Amino acid sequence: MGFSNTSYRDTADSIISAYQQKFQKAVPYYKFTDKKPTTVDYWNLSTTRTTFDLATEQAYDQLGEESPLRFNKIKSFQIYGLTKMHIDLQIGEFGPESSPIEGDAYILPNTIIPSADDYFTIKSLYGDDAKMVFRVTEVQKDTIDNGGNFYRIHYILDRPDMDAIKHLNRQTVKVFEYMPGNVGTNFVTLMEDKDKAALDTLADMIGTLRQFYIDIFYKKNIQTFVYLYNDDYLVYDPYLVEFLIRNKIMYSSTDSYLYLSQATFRSSTFSVEYARTLFLNFEENDHELSLNTAYPIRICDPNSLLVDRLEEYFELSILKQNYSFCHPINFLDMDLFDRIVNGELYDEEDINNPIYRNIIIGYMKDGLNYHVSKASLDSVRDIDYRPSHELFYEIPLLMFVMTKILLDGMTDKSKDDTWDVQNKCYMTRK
Repeated sequence: MGFSNTSYRDTADSIISAYQQKFQKAVPYYKFTDKKPTTVDYWNLSTTRTTFDLATEQAYDQLGEESPLRFNKIKSFQIYGLTKMHIDLQIGEFGPESSPIEGDAYILPNTIIPSADDYFTIKSLYGDDAKMVFRVTEVQKDTIDNGGNFYRIHYILDRPDMDAIKHLNRQTVKVFEYMPGNVGTNFVTLMEDKDKAALDTLADMIGTLRQFYIDIFYKKNIQTFVYLYNDDYLVYDPYLVEFLIRNKIMYSSTDSYLYLSQATFRSSTFSVEYARTLFLNFEENDHELSLNTAYPIRICDPNSLLVDRLEEYFELSILKQNYSFCHPINFLDMDLFDRIVNGELYDEEDINNPIYRNIIIGYMKDGLNYHVSKASLDSVRDIDYRPSHELFYEIPLLMFVMTKILLDGMTDKSKDDTWDVQNKCYMTRK
C-alpha cells in the first residue's frame, strides 16, 4: 500500500489553480486576439434622456432638430474586428448603383452597452474632420466564461455629411473619455471628460510633489531622504522611509525610476516600532494618532552609507533606551497634530493659514468622503518649497492622501451594492 505525497499534490493544485485564475482574468482579451482595435468617436444611446413616441415606442427621426434621441459621446473609443469596406458597383436602371456599406464589429465587456441607433465615426478616415457617420442597426450579446458580456454590432454607413456630426453633437448630453489601459482592471474604462480633467490635474500635482520632494530631500551620495534639523545635524527617519516604501509613494510609471530601501540596519522588531508611530494611523485612516515623538541617535551601522561621512547623520528611534537624548523631535507640527486628532480644519478665508493641510486633516476625519476644495489645491501650488522639517513629513502625507483620492476616483464601484447606480462612470446607457 502506497502513501500519497500530499505536499507535492498541494503544490501542484496550487500551481494549476493559479493558472486557472490567470486564464479567467484574461478572458476579456483572448477572444479578441485575432481582431484589431479601431479608434472611433462613439455616440451611445441614452435610454433615460431619450423620449420615444408613447404609442409605437419608435423615433420618427434619428438625427435632426426634431429627433427625440439623446446620446452619450465616448471620445477615442475602440471597437474590434472592423474590416475593410468593399464597395460593389453595379449598373442599374438609373445608372451606377452601389451596395450598402455595412459590416460587423465587437465591443469589449465592461465598457459600454451598445444599442440600435448608436452612431460612430472612424477617426482614421478623416481625423477630427470625420464626416462618414455609421449607424448601429443590430446588437447581439454573448456571455463569456467569467460572466462578462461582449457585444457584436452590425453597422451601416448612414450619412456621409457634416450635418450628421452637428446633429449628433447637438443631441449629446454627456461626453466621456475612454481609457483602454483600464480594461480588465478594477478601474473604470469610461469617465466624464470633466471628471477625467480633474483627476488628470490631481495626478499632475502628485507628480510635481514627487519631483519637488526628490529635488529637496534626496541625497544621491547616500541614496536616501534626509533633512537638516535646526541647522545642527542631518536626520534620517527610518519610519518615514518605511511609510514611503509600504505605500509606494515614490513610485512613478512615467518619471525616472527611484529605488528606495532602508539605509540602516533594521532589527526584527522594527515592525513593532512602526506600529507605534502615527504613520500606521495614516494607513488605517485613524485620526486618533499614536506617538508623535522620536529621538535622534548616532548611526553605528558599519554597512550604512550614512557612516564615515564628513557631515554627521542621526537616525530617529522611538525605543525607550534612546530617550536620554536631550532634544526629542516631533514628526508633525503640534498644531497640525492636534487638528488631525480633533478634526479641526483651517479657516480657508485666512490666506495666512496653511490651507493645504486641510487635505490631510479632512481625509483623516472623513476618509474618502472628504471633498477637497479648490482653495486647498491652490494652496498646494503656493507652498514655499524649501528644505524644512515640516515639509519633510507633510509632502509625503499629501501625496499619500491625494493618491488615495485619485485611485478612488478611478475605481469601478459598479459591483458595490452601496454605490448609487446613477454615479457609475461606465455603462453609459443611462
